[in-house]
Amino acid sequence: MSNNYNTIPRDIYPMLDFITETATTMLKDKEYLQPVWFLINRADGNMIPVMSNFFDHGDKHAIAQFVRHIVKQEKADAVIFLAEAFSNPGREDIISITVETYDGIWVAGPVVTGQPGECRKLASINFEALDAIGGDLGNYLPPRNKNEIN
Repeated sequence: MSNNYNTIPRDIYPMLDFITETATTMLKDKEYLQPVWFLINRADGNMIPVMSNFFDHGDKHAIAQFVRHIVKQEKADAVIFLAEAFSNPGREDIISITVETYDGIWVAGPVVTGQPGECRKLASINFEALDAIGGDLGNYLPPRNKNEIN
């Protein structure tokens, strides 16, 4: 599997490699990927995983607020979010991956082949840069200065 990390900062690559290798192993081992956020302080390399399931908009909003609180507390300057999802149209299984740093935002949605409960495979990961991401699945980093809005 070859991955295209696009213009993601190079210091994030080892963390992305670790996360995608772990996801690949879990899929091969017939496991479901629960939503997980990796909160990263790039200066010291500290990475805190936060796992949670969400079943409705209220759950998603509550966990997003919780993640934002921990990001501020731990002075994280990068967040990687990973969750199993469906793409539309076709309802293919995908792994939704978002990388958010002060340098930019990148998303990928590699397709998962195979049936749940069986050995599955993850396609190559190709990230695309975004100008912004809204809602509860983004905007985890606090503004750099008080004039910015989060």
